[in-house]
Amino acid sequence: IIGGKVSIVDNGTGGNCGTIGGDWDAATKTCVLQGDLSCGSVAPNTACIEIQSDDIVFNCKGNQIFENDGTPSGIGIRVEDGVTGVKVKRCDLDNLDTGIEVNNTADIFLFYNTFGLIDNQAINFQNTDNSYIVGNEALNNDVDQMLFYINTKNNHVIGNTVIGGVGSGFFVSGCTNDSFIANTSNEITSFTDGFFIQNCTRSDFINNSAIDNRSEGFTFLSGSRSTVFANISENSEIFSGFSIGSDVSAYVFEHNISNDNGDNSIDFGFDDDSIGNKTGGTANTYEANTCDNNSGGGSDSADGSDLLCTGTNP
Repeated sequence: IIGGKVSIVDNGTGGNCGTIGGDWDAATKTCVLQGDLSCGSVAPNTACIEIQSDDIVFNCKGNQIFENDGTPSGIGIRVEDGVTGVKVKRCDLDNLDTGIEVNNTADIFLFYNTFGLIDNQAINFQNTDNSYIVGNEALNNDVDQMLFYINTKNNHVIGNTVIGGVGSGFFVSGCTNDSFIANTSNEITSFTDGFFIQNCTRSDFINNSAIDNRSEGFTFLSGSRSTVFANISENSEIFSGFSIGSDVSAYVFEHNISNDNGDNSIDFGFDDDSIGNKTGGTANTYEANTCDNNSGGGSDSADGSDLLCTGTNP
């Protein structure tokens, strides 16, 4: 058990790498954790592990980092603001307020980490560019949000999975030239969305899935000039497969599937002039989307719903 924050830095010993039972390779700036790590009780907004030098590789090798406090309040791993080129991989983060926190930096790689019993976000990722978030998982109904993602650009979010969280699986507010590919957000239990997206420009949302959620599968609240392609939303219990806000413009919605949802296949906060209505979203394209067996029908828009998707609805 460690009694507070430890630092990983680029020096002869890797900072506290050895203190936490890790092996340090100075040539590659790599700390490899050799066993599970109990962080004791971590104060709010404080990290158990803080990475403080550029180009560090922190590899947990599948071992667990956890807070042994009945009411967790700390962060598992934090990349210090301005520290770039860090890789965090194969960590199992449990019983924490936040799993991994990354703010105000660039060129970060988060690969194949797992999360359980996280009170807040598994990954808190803000104001950070040119990074990869790949293959991370939260599978046991234990996180509020898999990814809390604010004001970023030129990032790639690929193959991440959350099953059974209680908040929006992927909460994205402000992104430019980002790609979200093959992510999964299923069985979200509260009145929040599988994917909540706002203020995203020139970004791609491709082959993501949202299945068996209580609220919408995908909400696109605002943004412009982005592509939504080959995503699947099925079995949303109460609301729609896709919800599209009035401030969405020049988006392309193609080859998406919205089936067996409790309300409409595609739901509009306001009408969309792209399909013949007078207000709301503008210059959006809807092509070759499939909508079947949604309780509320194809769309809640009075005009042009036949342009949204093929298929049958009650």
